[in-house]
Amino acid sequence: MILFLTGYYPSHSRGGAQVRSATLLEHLHARGHRVSLVLASRRPGKEKLPGELARCVDHVSTIALAGRPFPGTLTRPLARATRPAHWPAVRLVQSVANWLRPRPSVLDEVADLVDRFRPEVLWVNGSYLTPLIARVPRHCATLRVVDTLDVMHLRDASLRQAGLPEECGVTCSGEIALLDSFDLVLAIQDEERQVLEEMLPRKRVITVGHACAARPLPGGEPAVVFVGSGGPTNVHAVKTFIERAWPRVLHACAGARLEIVGSVCRAEGLRNLAARPENRLMLRGTVARIADAYDGPAVVICPLWAGSGLKIKMVEALSYGKAVVASPTAAQGLESGIGSAFLVAETLEQFASAVIDLLTNLDRREALASAAADYASAAFGLAAVYAGLDEALAGRRAACSRPDKAA
Repeated sequence: MILFLTGYYPSHSRGGAQVRSATLLEHLHARGHRVSLVLASRRPGKEKLPGELARCVDHVSTIALAGRPFPGTLTRPLARATRPAHWPAVRLVQSVANWLRPRPSVLDEVADLVDRFRPEVLWVNGSYLTPLIARVPRHCATLRVVDTLDVMHLRDASLRQAGLPEECGVTCSGEIALLDSFDLVLAIQDEERQVLEEMLPRKRVITVGHACAARPLPGGEPAVVFVGSGGPTNVHAVKTFIERAWPRVLHACAGARLEIVGSVCRAEGLRNLAARPENRLMLRGTVARIADAYDGPAVVICPLWAGSGLKIKMVEALSYGKAVVASPTAAQGLESGIGSAFLVAETLEQFASAVIDLLTNLDRREALASAAADYASAAFGLAAVYAGLDEALAGRRAACSRPDKAA
């Protein structure tokens, strides 16, 4: 059995990390693994596991990271520390120690759940959650797995370079300390796997990207779409594009419109920009199915200038067979597709030119869209993404089934 510790419920209709987790759970279920999910959240009662994923989970436990008895002056620091986009590991530990002292320790709750379920695998869904297993004793029959999602100190460095606030507050040495107790470390793309191997030379590190079936959608409308959550890198990306690239696109393609999808639509200032008819912006908000975001628009943009890991929005756009223009940051982990499956623009001027070319050149756009779907079929299939993980978990399952396994 796998005990899956996560800070949010997996979902196919939410942000990239939630989508990744949902796809992983479905794969683990299909491979015959039993999963018990533990949600560690500020308000676990406010969230629900989507119905389509309930069949993939045997049991759901919740752990409240914030308690009601405290006034806002105490709970607000914890709320900031536990917001998914701002989850510094160090501050999370400090919050648990400082604000939750009167109630049963969160760390003890996690340890008790592990002792109760005695899982074959303890899975921590994100490096930022690793402090929560500080009191879990080492069981030789339990494989500790961490899905890093990002190399946190690299993410902070990228944010600093772009002039954005740090999110993680962890140094390289601090990150090594957080990951050192794990047996298997998952990197979301190969470049980060190499970094993690250098950081953790005695640990097994494998790449587990994001699986997504190729399902090409039509793209005949003269529309450009950006999909993103409300994180600072997405807000910075879309605002910068609107201010510095979109006017050039409108000048060359008067009928074009820019659709913005996801919780990024709630960002301060976007509504004012969308209220001006001359900007031709449409804030669609969140959608029930992520496919709805990509069905129709001719071009997808991903103008991220800071961040790390693998951009799930890029995997989705390519899998839906869209003509994509991305920044070098957005292309991280997908370098083999640059120039053939999607275009990379290194400046906002290049972004505008590439978008104009694709909107006005049907043959070019259709060729790129077709190449995107072909690339996705080869790169994001289940076998390509999960082979290393399946091998590692199969080895643990075989070891745990031996009569002489350690208790």
